[in-house]
Amino acid sequence: MTKNKLTVGQALKAKDETVLTLTGKIVRKTKAEHYELKDHTGTINIEVDAHRYKLTDIDVVKVEISP
Repeated sequence: MTKNKLTVGQALKAKDETVLTLTGKIVRKTKAEHYELKDHTGTINIEVDAHRYKLTDIDVVKVEISP
């Protein structure tokens, strides 16, 4: 079961350090370990730690964000 599933629009309004799950498409890499993720409600910048995910997994559509 997915915990605290939010849209990008909801995540943008959430407090810092909120544990959440986003589902969307990673549209581009902005810098090392930083990506732009988009869903039907908007776009958000996320950080994906290379030690947790392989860089070849960039087409993953679900990223769980936790502090």
